[in-house]
Amino acid sequence: MAVVGLGAGGNMPINSALFLEFCPQKHQWVLAVLSVWWSLSSAFLALLAWPFLLHFSCPLETEWGKCQRSQNMGWRYLYLTIAGFTMTLWTIRFFFFKLHESPKYLLAQGRDAQAVAVIDAIAAQNGKENIITVHKLAEVEAAVRVARGLPPKVETGEELEAPGRKTAVLQATERFLKACSILGSKQVKSLFATKKLAFSTCMVMLLWMTLSISWNTYNLFLPVFIAQQGIDLGKPSLNTTYRNYALIGICQIPGSFIGGWLIEQKALGRRGKLSV
Repeated sequence: MAVVGLGAGGNMPINSALFLEFCPQKHQWVLAVLSVWWSLSSAFLALLAWPFLLHFSCPLETEWGKCQRSQNMGWRYLYLTIAGFTMTLWTIRFFFFKLHESPKYLLAQGRDAQAVAVIDAIAAQNGKENIITVHKLAEVEAAVRVARGLPPKVETGEELEAPGRKTAVLQATERFLKACSILGSKQVKSLFATKKLAFSTCMVMLLWMTLSISWNTYNLFLPVFIAQQGIDLGKPSLNTTYRNYALIGICQIPGSFIGGWLIEQKALGRRGKLSV
């Protein structure tokens, strides 16, 4: 669970940030629609678990401690199948799908040439011509430095070459350790520097906390609730439980498209949709 949480927690925000960076503003509402994959995966998982747990699980009336491993292989088959799908998708993404580095990140690291190269590649994929050059970026940076009263940038030429994989890993490790070394109460206090900033920080933390509680409680206990309802009605059936779970997952799919549509409505917008 820790590995799954680490992968999902690191993957989701990075994917969203890269999507928004590469996507034109008029199409950024599609980010909300991408949540449809959660609904599709819930429905897919329920449809997958339905036959496995129905045909390879001990009967519900089996007494505690009397369910043999050979009779209860359904959840194991389910986990192995999901692992196979996960490894397949990981292989496709890692080896066959080229993910460009964030130009914004490269610019922040002073690697202008690499940022321009990424934009060139994206423009070429879309049949467009990139008008941004390293020279233009240097002119903009020089103008900003003059406006802020900063000394001119000293060109070392190091940013013109992309670092090797080993060098990039070492640089990332050094930046991470440096960030950890300066992390302390001062950085935390900066989130509460003013009343408005403190209010915003607390509201964001509260929103994420309540969202996590509701989302995880719903997903973890929904199958248990459905099964318990079946028992209360005198119909304890795995078939009924996972049938209902699959139907609920399928019914979630339109919600993602409705959410994306609501974002583009001027009367509601992003803030209004978030409050809803």
